Amino acid sequence: MQRYIIVTNNPITAKNADAVHELCYCEGKSLMDTLIAARAKVHEGYKLATHPLTSSLKPNETPYKTMLLYRQQSELCLESLGLIEGAIQVHETFAQNSRPRLWSELRQDIRDDFAVIDYDMVRPAIGKM
Repeated sequence: MQRYIIVTNNPITAKNADAVHELCYCEGKSLMDTLIAARAKVHEGYKLATHPLTSSLKPNETPYKTMLLYRQQSELCLESLGLIEGAIQVHETFAQNSRPRLWSELRQDIRDDFAVIDYDMVRPAIGKM
């Protein structure tokens, strides 16, 4: 099994992360903050194992994001850097072109649904079924 660093702001993913993987939990942080945390890991020599814009949910349509990265043995991965920078740009574009959502104002059961959707996207890769 590949050993990943899990960068997430999703409480369900954080709760269910296997001890085999390192966890970078951005507790209470925004999706943008989570993307920025993943970018910092790329600068530290990690490579994206999952795309930062997975699923058909646009960045302004969900409060949660989980990304898997793994340690690369060589220099900065320019492909991963380009992907994460592109995701940040997409997020900024959607933020500028739409009314901001206050995720904290949503009912908890709706936020939980978003968390489950995000977790289900990475669950097979992190070894939890």
